[in-house]
Amino acid sequence: MKKILFLSLILIVLVSGCIDFGGGSQASFGISEITNNPDIYLKVETSADNIKAGREMQVKTIIENKGSRPLESINVTAYDLCLFIGDNKKELEELKANRTNQWTWKWKAGETQFERDCDVKFLTEYMTEAYSSKTINVLQESEYYTRETQQTLNQIPVMSYSTDNSLQITMSFSEEQPFLEGEEIYVYINYADVGNGILKQVEAGKLIIDAPGNLINGECSGYDFDGEKFVLSSPLKFVSKKAPATSCKFITKANQLIDSRELAITATYKYQFYNSLLLGVRP
Repeated sequence: MKKILFLSLILIVLVSGCIDFGGGSQASFGISEITNNPDIYLKVETSADNIKAGREMQVKTIIENKGSRPLESINVTAYDLCLFIGDNKKELEELKANRTNQWTWKWKAGETQFERDCDVKFLTEYMTEAYSSKTINVLQESEYYTRETQQTLNQIPVMSYSTDNSLQITMSFSEEQPFLEGEEIYVYINYADVGNGILKQVEAGKLIIDAPGNLINGECSGYDFDGEKFVLSSPLKFVSKKAPATSCKFITKANQLIDSRELAITATYKYQFYNSLLLGVRP
């Protein structure tokens, strides 16, 4: 009885022609959809999911920039067309935030002597920018010790902001805020690929740490100081979705009782992901 039930479930999946790859990535006959990438939404849909050999069909592709920064150098390529012949590459210089672009390719099905299912492969590549910032509060001695006595140090707000990207940048500190002026603190920066594709590396010069004036005499591992900002000195490579963390050392400085400024990190990176489209061809 259990075997019969199991075979019945398999038959239902095959008849529906739908495959769920998990995490919002789905493919069925005639349609492929990527919904779990923080940067971009992609949908490929055909005018027919089962086509007779020698006939043409339309392949409609829709991409949407889901992020708050532009997508640049976008390339969508169908690199394994199976039995099909036709357009297979689309290039876009830029797609602004919250904008959508769509186009239609024409494909012709080649000859076959028997019914065949084709799994057409796609590669999508693009460049975009990730941004992360956090408030840095440095207090002069009189203010710090007064608040410490009154137990009001935790009333000074710390604001954080990060763009929703496949590259996630997070910051932590060796001490709790607010900081006392004239002390040494460490900033720890972590990098993670949280998308459904591949982030190989961030190129040298494409990752910048902009330290505020209340953090001085800084040093950051893997970065050079150009007189104003810290710039990544060599490629930051990712292995198993993570890159080596950065450690920065600063001396705190307060030009007023409560000196609040912003520590900001900006990274420009190239991302790529794969998907596929199932199509049937009959003689």
